[in-house]
Amino acid sequence: MFSLSLRLIRCPDFLSGLWKGRSLVRAWLCLLLLLSACFVVWPSVTQAQSARANFLIKRLKTSDHFRVRVQAALSLGDIPASTQVHQALVSSLDDDHPAVRMAAVAALEMQKDTDALSAISKRLRDRDPKVRSAAARAISVIEKVQEARSAQKYYVGVGLPGSNVTGLARKVLAEIREFLRARVAGMPGVRMVPDDESKKEAARVLADGSLTGFYVDSSVVKLEETADGLRAEVSVIISTYPGHDIRAMLNGAARVSGGDPTLMRRRAIEGAFSGALRRLPQAMKTAGGGR
Repeated sequence: MFSLSLRLIRCPDFLSGLWKGRSLVRAWLCLLLLLSACFVVWPSVTQAQSARANFLIKRLKTSDHFRVRVQAALSLGDIPASTQVHQALVSSLDDDHPAVRMAAVAALEMQKDTDALSAISKRLRDRDPKVRSAAARAISVIEKVQEARSAQKYYVGVGLPGSNVTGLARKVLAEIREFLRARVAGMPGVRMVPDDESKKEAARVLADGSLTGFYVDSSVVKLEETADGLRAEVSVIISTYPGHDIRAMLNGAARVSGGDPTLMRRRAIEGAFSGALRRLPQAMKTAGGGR
């Protein structure tokens, strides 16, 4: 069992409050501590994913063995979307071996890459019937995604959480990020930002889709033993994307009791973030148009 508490701080109100009376110093200190936790740079998941993508792209482009290129293409389909992955897979649609072309089509389908529809459509005239069949299937799947995206309003990125808690490993923070991404991706009207997108590419996506960009930074603020169990407190900062101007701050807390200590910690943190994120749709709606 766990209990939740959460609070939404609208930044204009919060910032105006900073200038009142003796609370000025304390408020600024709290804000700076929160920001320092959220913007800690960990050389972990994003860099590891980028290194893996680069390795697979190199194998896809340079290997003399078609089976290696097939496996590289399929593996690229199973990692977060990026401009480099898109370009590598689209290039492989022209590979000399039909198995590689088919793998590239399948990977782009896995990625739900709407930008690849034109390139995949050319494979409908491929000399190999299996490639043509794969292309037709991929186009059907991706076009449904494209239709769903027409109802999207927000383009949202999720950063790696920071932590004020001693001993909270980078691996745990990486797992929390994936949890946050899954929660945000499931919200109505949301399209997710890929990991290594450039500002130029972000601007293009925002303009083409008439979307409003937001970025979610977060922090595990506190994790403490209480008489009732383990209690977690978290914070979430909502900024514009790609500009990173703060628009709102969400707080969440959860308490769990009973069970394995590692599992309790995970449940408490995820429960706290779930509580905070319940206000994210309203926060984005309130924040409105800033990009």
